[in-house]
Amino acid sequence: MAKNFQGTGHRKSSIAKVNLVSGKGKITVNGRDVNINDCDIILIPGLAYNVYGYRLGRGKGFYDKALKEYQGIKIGVVCDDNIIDEHFEEAHDVKVDYLVSEKRIIKI
Repeated sequence: MAKNFQGTGHRKSSIAKVNLVSGKGKITVNGRDVNINDCDIILIPGLAYNVYGYRLGRGKGFYDKALKEYQGIKIGVVCDDNIIDEHFEEAHDVKVDYLVSEKRIIKI
C-alpha cells in the first residue's frame, strides 16, 4: 500500500498486514478498515490461476467481492506449476492484471 506524505510531493511505499474481512467485501490494514481503492497495488494469492488471469480459490468468492470495485493494479501470486491453460472462470470472477510466479511474469 502506498501512503502519501503531506508536503513532500513524493510517495513512499510501505507494507502492512492486510486481512480480507470474510463476506464483507472490504479489507483491514493493521486493524483499520480501509477503502480498497486507496491501495495502488494488491497482491492476490491463489491455489491456481489460468493464463487468462482468473483465480482458483476456495469457492467462497471473498476476493471477488472485495475486488469488484477496485481500480488499481491486481497482481496474482501463484506457483508456476499452478498456472493452467483452462477456462474455469464464472461471471462474478474478477481477473488480475498480472500473474507473478517464481519463473515468470505474465501481463494479462
